[in-house]
Amino acid sequence: MRNEERRYPVLNTLSLVLKVLAVIVLAFGIIVPIAIAASGGVIISSVLVALFNAIILYALADLILVVIDIEHNTFLTSQELQSRVTPAPQAMPQERPEGEKRPAA
Repeated sequence: MRNEERRYPVLNTLSLVLKVLAVIVLAFGIIVPIAIAASGGVIISSVLVALFNAIILYALADLILVVIDIEHNTFLTSQELQSRVTPAPQAMPQERPEGEKRPAA
């Protein structure tokens, strides 16, 4: 489904925004602590928190795409199963020969 037109354009856009935000968080999470460390601050914990946040954002973006792909695969499977189902044959009423009476109830 990657090459064809995608459904749910808002979710696809949201996924892209989350991926970009993850990269920005990671970049700032590395640059800002280095600047703080130059003035005597602690760098390791800040970088680890930024890395954790970036991973979570990126994973959330991919999770959105996975759910969209699951929906697409479910839709294709449903269509395939519908095409394989043949309608049940209709029972034809049996005609009685002329002059034959119905059995008494």
